[in-house]
Formats: sequence, structure tokens, C-alpha cells
Amino acid sequence: MLEQFHGIFEKAGLPDDWTDRMLADLGQEEKQQAKSSSCLIDEVKTEINGLESKLDKLVDDRLDGLLDKEMYQRKKEKLINQKVDLEDKLKAIRQTGNNWLEPMREFIFAIKQTKKVANSGDLLEVRAFLKKIGSNFVLSGKRFEFQPKIGWDSVLNSKNLDYLGDQDSNLDSQDQNLESYH
Repeated sequence: MLEQFHGIFEKAGLPDDWTDRMLADLGQEEKQQAKSSSCLIDEVKTEINGLESKLDKLVDDRLDGLLDKEMYQRKKEKLINQKVDLEDKLKAIRQTGNNWLEPMREFIFAIKQTKKVANSGDLLEVRAFLKKIGSNFVLSGKRFEFQPKIGWDSVLNSKNLDYLGDQDSNLDSQDQNLESYH
């Protein structure tokens, strides 16, 4: 069984230089997302401030007798609805900007952890890690099988293609790298 678990962990793990590069790329993406979100937030805040100015002017016009009550109500309702829509948009930008980054970072750290777990020999740690990466565990004959969780299925079923892309496009060296890793 331990040999089968070790094989699973070898498939689930990636070389440290790959995961380090993924984490660095993720950091860059986080900075870019933050900058993009910041610009959008500033734009929406500017629009909200413009609507607040219009509302203030509308109240002044009503008080000065330039607008009748019906016209005032219609314009006020329209401006308030626009302001509510913009505030909802602002809230959505703040909430959804980087939601995917932290789960991805945790996933990459878990991939890095596979070697440590595989080499630990601690059955409790192995069990906990297997629960992290899969479910529906079955022992069929002497074969351990399970259903990988989302994300882990891609890692476990991949051929671990070179993440570094153009930096090392020689297929022979990729094969040698994989053989030396496993």
C-alpha cells in the first residue's frame, strides 16, 4: 500500500522550481489584479461622487422652486437607482477581485507538500493528505483507488509538461528531468 501511496504522491508532486515559478507568477497576477481593481474602484467612486453632486443640485433646484414636486421625485428616483447600482458594482469589485488567488496559492503549496508527505512515512499524515486530494477511497484486491478532487485530477492525470515553457523546449531534456524527479 505504501508503494501505491508513494506513486500517487509522485504523480501529484511537481518539481520545486516549477511550483516556485507558479507562486511567483501568482504574485505578479495578484499585483496586476490589485492595480486593475483599484482603477475600477476609483472610476466607480468618481461616478458615485458625480451622482451625489447631481442629487445635491436637484435638492437645491427643488428648494429654489425650479422643479415641481413630480419632476423632482422622478429625477431623484432615477439618480438614487443609479447610485445604488454603482454601489453594488463597487461592492462586487471589492469582493470578487482576487477570490481565486488564495485557493490557487494553497493548491500550489499543497503540491509542494507532496514530496514531504511521501518521504515522511507517517501514516496519519499520508491519510490526511489523501483525504485532501481525493475521495471515494476503495481497496479493490490489492489495488488502492480513489476519485481525485477538482484540480488534483489535472495534476494526477497530466504528464507533468514543462511549466517553464520556452525556457526548456527540448523534449529529451524534459524526459530526463521527469525521470530524475520521479
